[in-house]
Amino acid sequence: MTRLLFLSGLAGISMILGGLLPLRRKRWSQQVLLRFMAFGSGVLLGAAFLHVIPEAMALSGARAGLGLAGAFLAIFALEQFALVHACPECVAGAACPVHPMGWIALSALTLHSLVDGLSVAAGFAASEAVGRVASVAVVAHKVPDGIALSAILLGSGFSNRQTVLLTLAVALATPVGALASWRLLAGVPPEALALILGLSAGSFVYVGASDILPRLHEARSLPVFFLLVLGMAVTWIARA
Repeated sequence: MTRLLFLSGLAGISMILGGLLPLRRKRWSQQVLLRFMAFGSGVLLGAAFLHVIPEAMALSGARAGLGLAGAFLAIFALEQFALVHACPECVAGAACPVHPMGWIALSALTLHSLVDGLSVAAGFAASEAVGRVASVAVVAHKVPDGIALSAILLGSGFSNRQTVLLTLAVALATPVGALASWRLLAGVPPEALALILGLSAGSFVYVGASDILPRLHEARSLPVFFLLVLGMAVTWIARA
């Protein structure tokens, strides 16, 4: 429980730090942003493919597949109708059509943060190793989540103080989700845990591949590729 609280809290802190970046610097170069996103994508994909999916398949292949498919459909619907993620141009400071959606993005990212907490708790429910890897994946992508949310709120007319307070509230949803789901996950049957792990892995793959990789293709950069590989390597090292 102590480790769960510490790691889920660390994820929340990472989001807060990410949210402060647009307040300190209004524009970030596209090259720097893409390299940062490449590392985060590698961590997410490595955690899903190397650890969480194999663990879920070992418990129940059918339920794991159902969770993966369900996560894809749910996040796709969320992004279609709630516009969760800011595009790179938003973070860089240019105009973007997602900016008027401040409250919707806030609600959607709060839900996303709760699911992140569930992912950490489900990982530890499966095994200590999977829990560590899931935690690394969540922490890695909370910084860009914070950047995106802060950029959207600032662009929607929120003050600096309001942006900080709302980002803090969303960040707290991760440890809250982890602690709340930890109680619910105690003693669940293997098939149910496989479904939950599948949902967690599906969210990692969707964000890492569908949201981030298409943007990285435009870079055609060796540093971007190597940072992607490095992110995957980190998830393997985290399991040792």
